[in-house]
Amino acid sequence: MRKLSVVLVIAGFTFFTSARSQECTIGAAAGRATADGRPLLWKTRDYLSEPDNKVQFITNLGYRYLAVTDDGNVTTPWMGVNEYGFAIINSNSTDLSDGSLTGPGNGTLMRMALTTCKTVTEFQALLDQTNITGRTTNANFGVIDTTGAAAIFETAHYAYWRYNANDELNGYVLRTNFAFNGGGSGGIERYYRTVQLIGDLYSGDSLSHKSILRYQMRDFSDAGSQPVPIPYNGYWDGKPFGYIDNTLSICRNSSVSASVIQGTLPGERAAYTTMWTLLGQPATSIFIPYWPVAATPDESTGSATAELGDIANQIRTLLYDLPSYSSYLDTYKLLNGSGKGLWTKTFPFEDNILTVVDAALDNWRQMPAIPVSDIKYTEDTIAYKTYQYLLGCYEYLLSGMTPVESPESIAGDPLLRAEIYPNSFETEAVLRYEVPMQSTVTIEIFTLTGTRIGGVVYSDMAPGEYTYTIGGSGLRINSGLLIVKLNINGRSRHFKLIRR
Repeated sequence: MRKLSVVLVIAGFTFFTSARSQECTIGAAAGRATADGRPLLWKTRDYLSEPDNKVQFITNLGYRYLAVTDDGNVTTPWMGVNEYGFAIINSNSTDLSDGSLTGPGNGTLMRMALTTCKTVTEFQALLDQTNITGRTTNANFGVIDTTGAAAIFETAHYAYWRYNANDELNGYVLRTNFAFNGGGSGGIERYYRTVQLIGDLYSGDSLSHKSILRYQMRDFSDAGSQPVPIPYNGYWDGKPFGYIDNTLSICRNSSVSASVIQGTLPGERAAYTTMWTLLGQPATSIFIPYWPVAATPDESTGSATAELGDIANQIRTLLYDLPSYSSYLDTYKLLNGSGKGLWTKTFPFEDNILTVVDAALDNWRQMPAIPVSDIKYTEDTIAYKTYQYLLGCYEYLLSGMTPVESPESIAGDPLLRAEIYPNSFETEAVLRYEVPMQSTVTIEIFTLTGTRIGGVVYSDMAPGEYTYTIGGSGLRINSGLLIVKLNINGRSRHFKLIRR
């Protein structure tokens, strides 16, 4: 299969495609188009020059906001949502004039919007204001708010054009790196592919944050905008079997992060606007949720770079492992057709996260006040466990997809924060665990054959961190493999433990 130059005709415009590098695929959907009635905003960020992205909560510039930023410029957002539920994303529009000389650029304008705007109407007023002074923008800006508004603005130096999702036939607007009010070039292969994908999701009543994260943002296609199966059973341009060039895909070699911002229904609190984010190349990462209420987890921010992005980038090096061909991906490391591959590990873990978050949001929406500490705990726990799990995925790929022994390989809820150390002991081992709220806690110890040999039940435990010591004369086994089961309010984790 080879890169092609083709011509596409869409809505009366003729687009000449090319294989050159472009940046970002975005979309905005009104609630009438989505599965749960909440508006959506999404972006896959393509900018390999800035591979180290973070998720930050910025509190000192005006309205507080949550954003994906570069490691070296942590106050400039590239997708984000503020405390009032106003959200914004962008894509470069290479065929619009940027003025080149005066006014705010793309990132600066987005920061201005997040720190001063509560609604899409107020964002349009900001564009009117900066029309006078001029901007160095050549971009498509996608926006949603708590009123249900969803739009994309094509934005040049002294002018802009608004496209309301509600005014479109199916209730959504899509862009890559062109403007209908520009020359009509830039990322057209990805545009045509996302039109197909989002159209299919809409037709199937399944346009949601879940389906965009799983399918649209992990999609591979060729120069004719046709899907490439994973694994790829063939030779692409004479490269080794199973490798593909994903330069023109939505999920690209240059993709460094991605977000889907799930808005709210009328009457719901802005704080429950959820920014689902993948740090790192989307195919090699795991999406997790963030809310605009408090500081983001250490794993998402980091003192230097974000650990979640770091491990996703390490996994990326294992998939893009042809030294002279940096855009070629080994698809058999994603799925090998025989039940192995990265996605067999990451997708079930993501499903667990979705289940936990759906239940949490259902609970929060019924509360009389915003449970900031509970939101913060949920966010921190998911980020911590996701990072630990991705470390195991890296080892799994590094070992040739041989299962790596770890607590995560045993059935149980991976989101409970707990650990055992050491995991091989002669006299004692310590189970350290965290209780998030008033709970009943049960700890049980079994042999490998299922015989219960120890344990304890604590009723009505207060929130906090606790330890439980395993060993001593009270443990009725001299040596062998043990299974330790921790249960907190019906959610459980299992650990392997060896007594020597």
